[in-house]
Amino acid sequence: MSDGNDFLISGINPELWVKGCIEKVEASDDWKARWNSAWLETYTELGGEKESIGKKGCPKNCVKGLYEFGRIKGTSQSFQQVDIQVLQDKHGYKNAVYGLAACKKLSSGSNGGHSELAGEVYSYLQDELGMAVPKNGDQGSVKITFMLNELSLLKLTTD
Repeated sequence: MSDGNDFLISGINPELWVKGCIEKVEASDDWKARWNSAWLETYTELGGEKESIGKKGCPKNCVKGLYEFGRIKGTSQSFQQVDIQVLQDKHGYKNAVYGLAACKKLSSGSNGGHSELAGEVYSYLQDELGMAVPKNGDQGSVKITFMLNELSLLKLTTD
């Protein structure tokens, strides 16, 4: 496993970023309404300088989905079984779908790097679920899910 400095997102430690954001949203009355500002604030507090990076949708929305469906350890959110096919049709959940599919692959023993995991995720979504997937596109959602798993922050099963 890693200490977080092996995996940086634009120079920011993902463990500190995710935990800082979650701390803020769990202290609010409406975590969903608070998510975007908490994500950006935490990025800035950790030394992030480019607002566009702090607002980038792939990692922000993926982590939001992982949090919402109880895939991040040490949070108030309970692990929920999710039908990825149903979720794909909901507005705003595309990156969460990639993250949840990555969790599914990780829980079934995927042990390559993030690029191999992305290939497995995209094959699963396309071949088994009939979803359209990016062609050689940004693997941001899968990459951050991989990082969080390497940092032992993911809850991959109901246990």
